[in-house]
Amino acid sequence: RVPMKKDDLFNPLRVRLNNTKGRFKSSGTDYLVYAILDLIVDMNFSFLDSILNKMLLLTDQYLH
Repeated sequence: RVPMKKDDLFNPLRVRLNNTKGRFKSSGTDYLVYAILDLIVDMNFSFLDSILNKMLLLTDQYLH
């Protein structure tokens, strides 16, 4: 089992690794690399979404 850490960004990946019936058990390292890259991309989308929301709030404050 892969140990979990509090507030670790890679916890979703650890959950998938610890799942005994998951795709990680039957796939090779290429799938692990894919899963890591997918997690990084997903994290960046939420970051960009929060920046967009802040920009919209600032636009509303200064233009209205």
